Amino acid sequence: MKKNNHKAAAQALALALAATLVASSLYGCGITEQLISNLLSPGSNEQHLNATTHVEIPEFKGTPRPIKELGDEYFAYVLADDYSIYNQLLAHPNDYADNLPASFDASKNKKWFGDISLEAAEADFDYAVDLLSELYALDADALNNADRRLYDCLANQLENTLALEDYYYHRNPYEPSIGLQANLPLSLMMYSFRTQQDIEDYLELITDVPRIMGQADDIVRERTELGYIPNTSAIKTAIEEMESYTKEAAHNVIVASFETSLASNAKPFSELTQQQRDDYAAKHRTIVEKQVIPAYLTTIALLEELYAKANDTASLADLPNSKAYYTARMNYYGFSGTPEDAIKILDKRLDEYWDVLLSPPVGMTEPAQWSARALRVLGEDATDIVSFYNKKAKEDFPDIGMRPFVVDAASDDETIDKIMAFYMFAPVDDLDDNRIIFYPRNISDHFTLGSTLAHEAFPGHLYQYNYFGMKNPHPVELVFGSTAYDEGYAVYVQEYGSKYMGFNEKEVAYLTAYELYMRGLQARIDLGVNYEGWSVKETGKFLRAWGMEAFAKEIYEEIAAVPLLSLPYGLAPITFFDAREAAQKALGSAFDLKDFHAMLLDDGSVPLWTLDEKITAYIGGDAGAGTGSGASTGQTEKKAA
Repeated sequence: MKKNNHKAAAQALALALAATLVASSLYGCGITEQLISNLLSPGSNEQHLNATTHVEIPEFKGTPRPIKELGDEYFAYVLADDYSIYNQLLAHPNDYADNLPASFDASKNKKWFGDISLEAAEADFDYAVDLLSELYALDADALNNADRRLYDCLANQLENTLALEDYYYHRNPYEPSIGLQANLPLSLMMYSFRTQQDIEDYLELITDVPRIMGQADDIVRERTELGYIPNTSAIKTAIEEMESYTKEAAHNVIVASFETSLASNAKPFSELTQQQRDDYAAKHRTIVEKQVIPAYLTTIALLEELYAKANDTASLADLPNSKAYYTARMNYYGFSGTPEDAIKILDKRLDEYWDVLLSPPVGMTEPAQWSARALRVLGEDATDIVSFYNKKAKEDFPDIGMRPFVVDAASDDETIDKIMAFYMFAPVDDLDDNRIIFYPRNISDHFTLGSTLAHEAFPGHLYQYNYFGMKNPHPVELVFGSTAYDEGYAVYVQEYGSKYMGFNEKEVAYLTAYELYMRGLQARIDLGVNYEGWSVKETGKFLRAWGMEAFAKEIYEEIAAVPLLSLPYGLAPITFFDAREAAQKALGSAFDLKDFHAMLLDDGSVPLWTLDEKITAYIGGDAGAGTGSGASTGQTEKKAA
């Protein structure tokens, strides 16, 4: 670990970075897993079950269905799991019905948020075993490229379901900012109203909040009996977040969001009479006041009891088999290197980023200077910024035309703490329905706004999703990707956002090092606290090398509260930067940036070991292998009974 050098400059930089680190959000982007409830992004080697699971996959008896039919069945299974997902993923369900198995009846689709009980999880595991058995009966090597890609996607997702079978209680259902207490309001606020029936369905769906929170409360009680208790900071933060949803209707964020929609002049609201709008508003307020708020208050009381049993320093590392779980979770996100590999990589890269930060270009020492520069180029309007990025991205990325989009700035009443913005998946049957929501109250300056919109829009999530979606993949491939890929790519392209803001090459390199250092430091501390089992004192010792020891307790508590959340943002981008550098070095004058980016994007959101294989093939040698966070660790072969 590098010691402080250039002492005065290092101390000043450390204080600035520490202040930014503490004030900044670990949850800057609306993560995919927030949008699809308990159906998280995958990550497990194709046909290679994670080494921590011992699931036997029986030999399939009979003739397996074609791969597309298996994909259709699994997509229908996903749609039936949570009505908010169904609403989000299909814009025209009646028109799409022919693509779904005959057994799927949309009219009987429950208006609910799914089932998160242990019994439901066990049913999911059984289903995964059955579908994998049939999937493995196919000759994967005989499939064409598109079908093989779908095969791998299904295998990844199903295998990951099984890889986490033994860890049902390892995850806190009320994790700060990404737990159920935040996920539910976010799902409601993102609900798409396309017809008047959608309004009716929404009002039925929101009445399910007490049931699903009751299930989560039961999980908390069961975890407590097992001794799985979060630290006091995690509980306190979750309670504070819940309190924001218990305000009286006039000041409630859920009410504010729905009534903003009701006041819209767009369809279906434009087709309502004023009396209908008033009736819907009154009914919604009654549901929030009589059902939603009491459910949150019940959970708050439960967590207050739990707080008395908690301590300040509990972390994932305290749980049984925590290292195996951490490794399985890394694979689930799309990493295949071990935590030890990640530690070595981040320790080395943090030193490199630090060296860059100690030699700032002229006029780049203060974030306020970056903001002023960004404002001059971008202007103030977020929609104009995204349009500008859509045009500029053609300089460095394959041209997909001017994609339709809407950028919504949330009011203060609608703001969710610690989230700056998110791109909401376009429905799989309507790629023109692209929506970005950002929270001005959570964005400190104009450079941060510009960087955030590059991450979420162009050339980030919106661009990546549309680029792949326009290739007409199976919808399962759009829904289930790799969180490591998604966030690694989106952090990588923030560098191009800096370029489009008018910064020169050296300035862009400095801004990129700043971003990667901040995110890499969070990821490295996560590995220390939640994998290696660092204490607050040990966290402080690590931070001492960077001049940030005074912030150890605050940083420790926040990292311990949400294990692994920072890893896709801090570790995964390294794969993308290393790949570009390796390709430039290997190909020399033949290197073409747009062609390189097409290679990264062509197969959608894939696990990082798959991306490594693509990079190696692109370069034409082994220069891309083991770029850091995607190198394979050799999983156990699939087991057939």
